[in-house]
Amino acid sequence: MSKQTALTTIDNPYSPFSQFDSWYSFDTEKGYDSCGYLARMNQVLNNDTTYLSEEKEEKLIDSAIDDIVKYDPTGAYVKVEKLDKKENGRDFKIIKIE
Repeated sequence: MSKQTALTTIDNPYSPFSQFDSWYSFDTEKGYDSCGYLARMNQVLNNDTTYLSEEKEEKLIDSAIDDIVKYDPTGAYVKVEKLDKKENGRDFKIIKIE
């Protein structure tokens, strides 16, 4: 199984992995619409309409997350990786994108 990553914002206190409902509510209330933004970006990167394997789809989503974070002029978006064990009360850590 590959590592699980997600797009979130630096100010969202909830885990997109284990607290999705709370995470999503916070995200939409603040006007981010991270899920929609990621879907639109993934659509741009994946202009091929043929069937994609799950592995290929995961790579495209991961690439879209990297691009969103890398080119975000606000600095609000971050990429996070799911952890097996909680660290500092969180089940995820922020991944630096270069």
